[in-house]
Amino acid sequence: MNVHLTGHSSRTGTCELDSHADTLVAGANFVILEYTDTSCSVTPFCQSNESKQDIPIVKVATAYDDEATGVTYILILGQALYFGEEVESSLLYANQLRANGVIVDDTPVHLSHNQSSTHSIIFPEDNVSIPVKLNGCFSMIQTRTPSIQEIESCKWLVMTSDSPWDPNSDLFCENEQAAIIAEESMTDRDRALYSCVRSPLEYIITVYDIDAVDRSISSLQTLYHQSRMPAQELAKRWAIGELAAKKTLQVTTQKGVRSARYLVERRFRTKQAQLRYPQLSGWHGRFYTDTFFSSVPAIDSSTCCQLSALRCCTQ
Repeated sequence: MNVHLTGHSSRTGTCELDSHADTLVAGANFVILEYTDTSCSVTPFCQSNESKQDIPIVKVATAYDDEATGVTYILILGQALYFGEEVESSLLYANQLRANGVIVDDTPVHLSHNQSSTHSIIFPEDNVSIPVKLNGCFSMIQTRTPSIQEIESCKWLVMTSDSPWDPNSDLFCENEQAAIIAEESMTDRDRALYSCVRSPLEYIITVYDIDAVDRSISSLQTLYHQSRMPAQELAKRWAIGELAAKKTLQVTTQKGVRSARYLVERRFRTKQAQLRYPQLSGWHGRFYTDTFFSSVPAIDSSTCCQLSALRCCTQ
């Protein structure tokens, strides 16, 4: 497969750690790897300014050159808002990185207690640490747009997950409260064991049976997510009314929709997160299908359809 970046030119920019952005913002120093078929509206911190509509939520990449070793790493951001050339400084939300297991020590060394801060972004699984510098009072790292060859050959460091990010979820507060309660109820022996074998997140999930963890954020605020498929287009394709199409889009997550620009043969994961769990097949159920013929044609002149049924099995 031949791959290329249309209109690609190398751009250098900063990635600033910003606690006032409610999700990741990818600017000119990033390139798009995948589209999620989802977009959202974004409002600035000043309510008098106009909001931006239909900002795509994508998976992006940027190149980081390690000054100490000369090694180039490809930093991967999932669930990022892509502004492209409109934004020179990209924004990283620390808690979104932490939710993916990345350690973000964003306290400057000269401001840390006992100067214990490393002021770095650490990837424990990859044993890689990226030092963070100060641009004025902002913590940041310098990156650039990568070439296709670098994307294909350099080591990837995944900063954030592809899992849907909901900045308005109540689970963030619930998980925080659960962590506080878990800490208060732990004995000294539990603490020693807990610090050695499991993360706080794993302890919370075990004790309180929390199936999923979400996070929250603020000051570049995402208002709502919407499908990039308009109801009019869906109504035309499915030969149904526009009202039915709107209701369909409202109750359809479309989390399994993926669109990649390139690298499908090397990097593309064939299964979405929600498809990695046990599904109805084999011992869990049995599927049947048959063709249904109608004497009354549909709007698009179709006279038959395929029906599927599931028979649940118990052992």
